[in-house]
Amino acid sequence: VALLLLVALIFSTLSPSEAEAEAAAATLRRRQVRSLLKRLNKPPLATIQSLDGDIIDCVHISRQPAFDHPLLKNHTIQMRPSIQPSVMYGEAARPFTQT
Repeated sequence: VALLLLVALIFSTLSPSEAEAEAAAATLRRRQVRSLLKRLNKPPLATIQSLDGDIIDCVHISRQPAFDHPLLKNHTIQMRPSIQPSVMYGEAARPFTQT
């Protein structure tokens, strides 16, 4: 009987610490998820609602989620091409114009 009482006492003291460990792990997981969402969700410059009801958030070009990729971290965005296609490929690269 004394041994059974001792085993019950040991298990009762272990349960709260396990519950605390699970609660701490859940809290840590929530913090990690919040941090990830904070990094992913970019504040929009403007919000547009289309005619069919779609809501479009406009994000600044330098804050696009694609640029969060490690390979694109120091990428510079070119607004105009540095090389003209006609120079690279000759006349075949010019756009088709109908006459």
